[in-house]
Amino acid sequence: MTLSTRDGKRLFVSESHKNRILAYDVLSPGKVGLQKVFAELSIKQGEQIDNKPNGICQDSKGNFYVAHYGMRQVQVLNPNGHLMSGRWFRRNLPPRFGGAWTSAFSAIARIAQYAW
Repeated sequence: MTLSTRDGKRLFVSESHKNRILAYDVLSPGKVGLQKVFAELSIKQGEQIDNKPNGICQDSKGNFYVAHYGMRQVQVLNPNGHLMSGRWFRRNLPPRFGGAWTSAFSAIARIAQYAW
């Protein structure tokens, strides 16, 4: 999954198999700068079947919400890519975020009921 900041100046990509979020500066339409590692994410634990960051979105404060397939968790990262918190779920998540920066779909649609 990819995410562009609201101002269009940065592009974030969840690199699922390496378990990290990459960042690129947008230089011009269709052209990005060098790849930078924005966040290295935690590895799977216990009964989790895998840890593959997939869904990603950003709130109005600049925090990132990263949904992991198989990890049963949505992690919250601060604007610098550091882990702030996470929310565990009973089942694996098919992670998808969408809409005008305000909606979460599929199994994570109920996330709005939690206080982060």
